[in-house]
Amino acid sequence: MISEHHPLWEVLTVREEGVLVVNGDYFGVGRDGYADPLKAPQITQRLGTPDIPHRSFVWSIGRVVTAVLDAGLTLRSLQEFPEAEMYPGLGSQAGSIPATYVLTARR
Repeated sequence: MISEHHPLWEVLTVREEGVLVVNGDYFGVGRDGYADPLKAPQITQRLGTPDIPHRSFVWSIGRVVTAVLDAGLTLRSLQEFPEAEMYPGLGSQAGSIPATYVLTARR
């Protein structure tokens, strides 16, 4: 089972009220990642040190599913969910884009 924030959430950020910007490459396969202080790990944010350097990496849903299948697992389900609080400032539109997903598989 994988329960994770959606890779689309990784590349989208609300920069100002109602404005969504693309800050990463959903399809990029490079290992450089990108920096976005709004995507800092939650523990970093809780400690009040959001300026600690970090890099975010994106694996598309397709790449995750392919890795699961290549590992010899059988995909059982893949569900995507909106989480409005993960897109603060986007208003009701936040319910129209994915923020998390759950994938289940078995041997």
